[in-house]
Amino acid sequence: MWSGVAEGSSGCKVDSCTRQFQQAAMASGVRRGSAAFCVILRQYSDCLRSTARSCRGHLAYHSTITLVQNWNGDSNCSYVGGASGAGGAPAIFNKDRPRNHDHHSPKVDDSPSCTYQGRPEVTHCSFYGDPHLVTFNGDFQTCKVAGAWPLIDNAYLAVSVTNEAVVPGSSATATTKITIIIKGGSDCAPERTYEAAVDSVPASFVDGSQWGGPLPPGSSGLPSSAFEHLVPVRIVEKEPGRHVEIHARHLGATLIVRQVGRYLTFAAKLPREIALQGAGREGLQLCVKGCPASERIDVGTVLLGSGHGRHPSMPSSGRFYRSQTSESPSALVKGMTRDAALALCREYNLTDYYLDSCMFDLMTTGDPSFSLAASRAQADYFSLLPDAANRLANRTWPLGASGSSPSSSTASRDSLSSSSASSSTARSLLLVGEAHGPGRPSSLAVCLLVVWSLMSLWNPLR
Repeated sequence: MWSGVAEGSSGCKVDSCTRQFQQAAMASGVRRGSAAFCVILRQYSDCLRSTARSCRGHLAYHSTITLVQNWNGDSNCSYVGGASGAGGAPAIFNKDRPRNHDHHSPKVDDSPSCTYQGRPEVTHCSFYGDPHLVTFNGDFQTCKVAGAWPLIDNAYLAVSVTNEAVVPGSSATATTKITIIIKGGSDCAPERTYEAAVDSVPASFVDGSQWGGPLPPGSSGLPSSAFEHLVPVRIVEKEPGRHVEIHARHLGATLIVRQVGRYLTFAAKLPREIALQGAGREGLQLCVKGCPASERIDVGTVLLGSGHGRHPSMPSSGRFYRSQTSESPSALVKGMTRDAALALCREYNLTDYYLDSCMFDLMTTGDPSFSLAASRAQADYFSLLPDAANRLANRTWPLGASGSSPSSSTASRDSLSSSSASSSTARSLLLVGEAHGPGRPSSLAVCLLVVWSLMSLWNPLR
């Protein structure tokens, strides 16, 4: 990133970006259309993108963005692989200079509709809770990852998240900011930046627009509600201030941003050939490579409440206490017991990793909104992946130790079952009350009480 962008001033820095571009171009003596020119042009574009929010309504900024996009297309700079400009991904769009594609290369229709026409196989990534990651390769991970981290960074799309401590001083984090950049490169790929923060999930990009790209011929007379569905990029507001979807038709992409409780969640569907670009390059893409090993947490051993791999903030007792503020260490946040967490998570019909992640969050934070976040993440998984039902095992009991065999998982399940079955009537009612919190209906408590009573009288495994 050029130095002009790192300044603390909140003003529009378009002039600073332009000066640095001119100085770099003159110093290197590059010619337009060369690989070196594309590298400098990408740096120029990144500089402009970083100052987009402070340049709203700035005529010079919008004119410069248009100029850079034109140069990008004229010079065939659809992608620049890092600072060296060497290597990179095949372009999937370039209407100004069409190129031949072999059957291995993704491509976009050269018609004005700019619909993605690459391989149909899609994949999914999501990031939610405290926090939990589902990678494009189908790996399920729980990570610490405090601060800013990139989820996706390829030729066409960049997504980054910022995670903050759930409670000051804790290693448990959750997402408070999401930035999405749809990179430019041709008429089919308008450059757009989207930013969401806690209590600010707008239904527009940072420049105030809600869609971008060319309209098909003859569509100019249509009402806005109609032609917005025809453009390559658009934002759809699902729930005001809480839930938006970004559709990039030229990429075959769907991006979902939500606020659940006090934190944000993210989910994406992309064609596999686009999603896995850059997998062999250095650098972090959590959706592609997963979290670094040093940042991962073993959920299975945390759910057992003992043994190596326990969450750094979780005591061996199985109940979690944390100072709410550094100024008031006597104020404690109480996490749920394992059984209370299991009762609440099951209300949302969570299975497999989503059940585990829900229990983990409730046991370590005590915040019931994390159960809803897990439910939304599971719903996205099923809605975005056509074969999602075949990828999960429909497991309704939490994991034991990490890497446990089916027999050890069964043992863990039987242990939890026996514990629940032998609970007294009073303890069962208190368990559900703890999971729900004050003011929740009692009918569910009665139903669970009946089930647990029957379990205590009949156990086919005895």
